[in-house]
Amino acid sequence: MVADEKALKELPGIGKDLGGKIAEICRTGKFLVLEECRSRVSPGIRKLLRIQGLGPKRIRVLCEELKITGLEDLRRATEGGQLEDIRGFGPKIVQKILAEAKDLNGETRIKLIVAEEIANSLVDWLKHARGVRQIEIAGSLRRRRETVGDLDISATCENSDEVMNRFVTSMTRANSS
Repeated sequence: MVADEKALKELPGIGKDLGGKIAEICRTGKFLVLEECRSRVSPGIRKLLRIQGLGPKRIRVLCEELKITGLEDLRRATEGGQLEDIRGFGPKIVQKILAEAKDLNGETRIKLIVAEEIANSLVDWLKHARGVRQIEIAGSLRRRRETVGDLDISATCENSDEVMNRFVTSMTRANSS
């Protein structure tokens, strides 16, 4: 898909700068500025972004104040009570972070918006299986959690084999690309 920069700029809220960025993504499949930013942040720090309640500002404070470099450092600092000494990290947020950090245990979590895009595409694909009566997104995505560990989709249908075959086909296609 190639974006027409001129047509993009005619859309409300899309100026020359944003239009150029969108066109770059469409043309190359990447956004160079984002790739450069990602290269400057360690994977350990990026993994912390998956924890609900931790955003870039809080992570920066943790890095500066406690020299946190990843999930294991965060677990130790949280369990050792060090977070409670930092402004903006009250008991409730500390408990939430600790629970989320323990939950991760190597599990990959993705941002809500990404999970939503994947789930909506999958639901659109599955609803065309023969005999599907109703299909809905469930779980943490339906509850609009900041991060999602897995996609829960519930379906009612006449023949579950048809839906499962379509699902397996979609997963096989996704994994081969």
